[in-house]
Amino acid sequence: AANGLQVVHDSGIVHRDIKPSNFAVQPNKEVTLLDFATCAPAPDALDFRHKSIPNRAIGTPDYMSAEAMAGQISPSGDVYSLGVVAYEF
Repeated sequence: AANGLQVVHDSGIVHRDIKPSNFAVQPNKEVTLLDFATCAPAPDALDFRHKSIPNRAIGTPDYMSAEAMAGQISPSGDVYSLGVVAYEF
């Protein structure tokens, strides 16, 4: 799951809704990341100031970082959400 998310981030995309129901485990045990309906372009990798959409939190609140809840778009928000998913399992 983490490797797949890295590929997404390396492609310049932030998923913004990492949660258990957005993963599918294939019969060969590979994990597929699903549902890119809420994705957004990642901020420039050299610009660590996060882009923000005030009052525009997108995602599933139980899995969102504080920054994502504030509307900031950042790959680190996806990583936080993946950590929450991993903690639950």
